[in-house]
Amino acid sequence: MNTRLGMEIELYENQVLNLTIETPERFAEVVYNVSKQVEGEEGDFILSDIEKELSLERKAIMVSNPLMVNCNEKKFYPNFIRICQRQSQKITQKNLQA
Repeated sequence: MNTRLGMEIELYENQVLNLTIETPERFAEVVYNVSKQVEGEEGDFILSDIEKELSLERKAIMVSNPLMVNCNEKKFYPNFIRICQRQSQKITQKNLQA
């Protein structure tokens, strides 16, 4: 959520969110603020799980260029492996139940 920009977005597991920001100035502002918060600085965005505020620094990864993602990055790799393991388990359970 960002009250200053009037944005409230709900994120759902296994769903892709497309956010369109039409003005270049506003887009630059959003990207700048989110990237600074991911780096641990204060910012305008609030990430929460129901009523509990979460840290963007701990819960988010900023990918500004998907072609340049470093898969060995300390913050990225464990999350990527965890997601792959969960998906693999779900698929295996689904196949066993079929």
